[in-house]
Amino acid sequence: MSDAATFALARVRKAMAAQSAGEAMRGEAVRESAASLDDIYAAEIHRLVGLGTALAGDGAAGEDLAHDAFLQLAERMKREPG
Repeated sequence: MSDAATFALARVRKAMAAQSAGEAMRGEAVRESAASLDDIYAAEIHRLVGLGTALAGDGAAGEDLAHDAFLQLAERMKREPG
């Protein structure tokens, strides 16, 4: 796993831990997780596109891979909130 992906997952896990620990009310925790995902996306999308481009050998395919990774992350956050 790349350093960027490890960093992104660590931030997501921290937000999810805060939610499960009861540090925020349910509605606020969900909004906080969404904001965290937005922050992670903004911080990491260019690196993930670069990685995807290097792996696929094509810029458009690299963008697709990066966006698919974030879609999977969002779905996982919905399924496993804690």
